[in-house]
Amino acid sequence: MSESKFNSAAEGTNTKRRRKSRIMTEENAVKQQEENSNLNSEASAQADSDNTSTTTTTIDPEIAEILKFLVPASKLLNNKRSSIPYLVESLFQQSGVVTVAGSSDTGKSSFLRQLATSIILGDADFLGFKINARYNRVIYVSTEDDETNMEFLLFKQNPEVIPEEKSRKLKFIFETSNILKKIESTLRKFSIDCIIIDAFSDLFEGDMNQTNKVRSFLTKFSNLSVKYNTLFIFLHHTGKRTEDLPPSKNNLIGSQGFEAKMRLVIELRKDFSNKQIRHLCIVKGNYLPSEFKDKSYVLQFDENMRFTNLNQRVAFESLGKPSADGNNEAKVKAIAYKRQGLSLNQITERLHSEGLSLSRSTVHNWVKDISSNPTTYGYESDEPESEDNSEEDADD
Repeated sequence: MSESKFNSAAEGTNTKRRRKSRIMTEENAVKQQEENSNLNSEASAQADSDNTSTTTTTIDPEIAEILKFLVPASKLLNNKRSSIPYLVESLFQQSGVVTVAGSSDTGKSSFLRQLATSIILGDADFLGFKINARYNRVIYVSTEDDETNMEFLLFKQNPEVIPEEKSRKLKFIFETSNILKKIESTLRKFSIDCIIIDAFSDLFEGDMNQTNKVRSFLTKFSNLSVKYNTLFIFLHHTGKRTEDLPPSKNNLIGSQGFEAKMRLVIELRKDFSNKQIRHLCIVKGNYLPSEFKDKSYVLQFDENMRFTNLNQRVAFESLGKPSADGNNEAKVKAIAYKRQGLSLNQITERLHSEGLSLSRSTVHNWVKDISSNPTTYGYESDEPESEDNSEEDADD
């Protein structure tokens, strides 16, 4: 073989060897990186599970920084959590962002002040729902009532003076500039069960119909909730046009982004027939079964702006004002007959005698959730009794 051919063959062999060597080097580098990552992860897991270990393991600083925000599913599964931790059972979870909404003068602020005092007093329950307070501390951010007005409202709801050692655990913020900074500086020093924001629309300065801006604003509070394991409760409003509609998460004013960010949405609304009655309606509850979200909890709202649970429930569909069509007229009559104690067959026959030809199954769907009770809640007439101005109008 000539020298030139020999050199050419040798060069080709060397090129193949270099290519193969480079591929092997790259594969080894990947494998080594994976092994290093696994070793660092295992070392980190060991350090997490055994704080008393004296073994010294060198962890890549960059990986250590990443592990600060990566939560492995193994950790979540090992806790074997079978239920959501609640501040108030079946109402308010222990952490997150939730809202209590309603139209004007329904008593939303009174409702939230009563919740706050129940927590700091160490009450066993709030309106019959068990309280699981950890710290008995609440922060109340008030944008609508100043210090003087709050003195009146608190005393009105709590004529028996709260012991000072307990009343000190309810703190108010009236000056709301730099509110996030004020809240976080408090959370760094004190463990708080919940922070009540009364009201959302006064703190949010943007366009409430812009979903991205609303969600961005709420995310700041959600992040604080995660960081400090506390609950934010926002007071919000429903649209004027929705007052005659059945309770719904879609009744909230502003963009859908607000409702979507909330883990729980409660609509508090007046009863059409009885001006002392309010309906607590859970219209959204991510962690609640459906039976909590199709009927209201009937509450009495007294002259001292305090609520009492009457242990009755009313179907959401009965809380909307019927339209003027014939079927809704028949429905109103069917419900009225049911409350008088008539059976399904008697109601159907009565409607037929009045010229309203309806199937038995249709009537059944209208009245199946209506109790034979002389007390009437929900819609009763096209002209509900007008309310006079009273002290309850001082509260939102």
